[in-house]
Amino acid sequence: MKRGLAERLGSIKVEHPRLGLSDAEVGLICDAIERGKPVAREWFTNAQIDADSYLSEEILKYEIEGGLRLLYVAQEAVRRMYTLCLTYRITKEKRYAKRAIDELLNVCWFTDWNPRHFLDCAEMTHAVSIGYDWLHDELNKRQRKVIVEAIVKKGLQPGLECFEKKIRWTFETNNWNLICATGMIVGCLAVSDLEREIANDLFSRCIDIVKLPLDQFAPDGGWFEGPAYWRYTTEYMTLLFRVLQSSLGTDFGLSKKAGIAETAKFPIYMIGPTYRFFNYADSVDEVKPAPHLLDLANRYCCKQYAKFHMHYHNGAAMELCYYQPSFEDIAAKSFAEIIDAWPLDLRFEDVNAFAMRSSWSNDAWFVAANFGRNGISHSQLDIGTFVLDAHGKRFICDLGMGDYNAPGYFLNQRWQYYRMRAEGNNTLVLKPNDETELVTDQDTPAGTKCISFNSSEECCTAKYDMSEAYQSYANQVVREFELNRKANEKPSVIVSDKICCPKNTEIYWFAHTEAEINILPSGRSAKLIIGHTEIQTDLLEPHDAVFTKCEASPMNEHATTMSVRNTGFQKLSIRFKATTEISKITVQFS
Repeated sequence: MKRGLAERLGSIKVEHPRLGLSDAEVGLICDAIERGKPVAREWFTNAQIDADSYLSEEILKYEIEGGLRLLYVAQEAVRRMYTLCLTYRITKEKRYAKRAIDELLNVCWFTDWNPRHFLDCAEMTHAVSIGYDWLHDELNKRQRKVIVEAIVKKGLQPGLECFEKKIRWTFETNNWNLICATGMIVGCLAVSDLEREIANDLFSRCIDIVKLPLDQFAPDGGWFEGPAYWRYTTEYMTLLFRVLQSSLGTDFGLSKKAGIAETAKFPIYMIGPTYRFFNYADSVDEVKPAPHLLDLANRYCCKQYAKFHMHYHNGAAMELCYYQPSFEDIAAKSFAEIIDAWPLDLRFEDVNAFAMRSSWSNDAWFVAANFGRNGISHSQLDIGTFVLDAHGKRFICDLGMGDYNAPGYFLNQRWQYYRMRAEGNNTLVLKPNDETELVTDQDTPAGTKCISFNSSEECCTAKYDMSEAYQSYANQVVREFELNRKANEKPSVIVSDKICCPKNTEIYWFAHTEAEINILPSGRSAKLIIGHTEIQTDLLEPHDAVFTKCEASPMNEHATTMSVRNTGFQKLSIRFKATTEISKITVQFS
């Protein structure tokens, strides 16, 4: 296998540029701009504005954030390289090439590219390799020598050492594997004609391991680390496919792996009508641009992928890299005209997450929930958590990620942080008695089983057995969602829980919100109010419980830590003691 790959790398396209965007493709972009095609002209105008801004900005500095990461510097280097280099390739104006070369040489003179946090090293290798390849003919021999030496000494050699030391990214299945390996592959492809031995060795090793994360997209494209890390992972996945194809004429079948053609549906369905992610696990709810949706749209002939990105984001340099004439027709059609063809509901089988909505309009009702696995990369103790949008507002929120720089956040202190715990999510907490302090308020590792998921024109229901997450406290825990969207009725969402646990168990039901909570005199109904918009929440069962309002803070501040202040959030909660072996909670939002 390795020998065959090395031979293939030996037959790499000789001329530059060979990484991702060919001169012929740049010619297609230039032709569209000259012919006044609206999408091409808009994206180019924005790219040139960004490039012009870089001309006057301070050159990048070697700055380690939080005592650990050079990542933000490396990512900015990637943005600058693509923007400056592409603008030069289109305009042929030397000022863009000159500034890009200044940036290139500057980062090549950095002490290192921070290999101890190898994402940084991979991103910087990517940035420098693109700059070297796209500006190859503008560089003199001395500059090329400096850049190639930096790619090898500060990128490829540390990458090879990671394999020899068995560093975790070289054998795990998460985003680190695909990002780090792709960064190294881009570097190998850039310099393989000059540094064949190390390029062949590292390329072969990296191609072998990228199959591990790519296999995780099966069967339907869901990504186990959540929506935010889907974006980061697939950004490098599409880069991998493009540079392999452009340099070697093949991506070795990697782009045909199960689930990859469908994977862009995952972030699209996990975005509510408020244009906020369902930000479970270590995610934020802000939806950042994902230009590579355009590549996936073209690669898998799915215009919805392209329209979704184009509807919400103005294009610039990265979008221009993926430009196709068909995008002009897609832009001319309405959002509804393209996206309404899709089902309203979708469940992702392996990651056990789903989304359901009343329509694709901006004021639709929307609920999404996570029933994935505790104890995997970037997971929280959040099995059963959900968000709810209605009337253009997010009424039930996920707090999202915590502070990555907090002590032990990715180690043994993770479950001490409020946002990582079940009590910091929109799910259940069970306590055997008042005195019990829960080290973890869901079990880990743990998974769930989908009992049923049914979608029809009038409603969608989802039912999950999440007993494994509560096996220390209960015999069975089942959560069910129902979204009603009958044509002549107002939409509503019902969340139901069935809990089989010992008598006297303290049962807590939590839902975090940014809304004002107005509990009505009965205690069994509450108004959630955001501005002039409100929804009603009714506690249908148990009949002897009431809603309470509390801060988004730990139940026990001595045992649980706040790594991030939850300013602006509070909790709608239910608390009662189990009096029978089977307890039921049913809450309706309408």
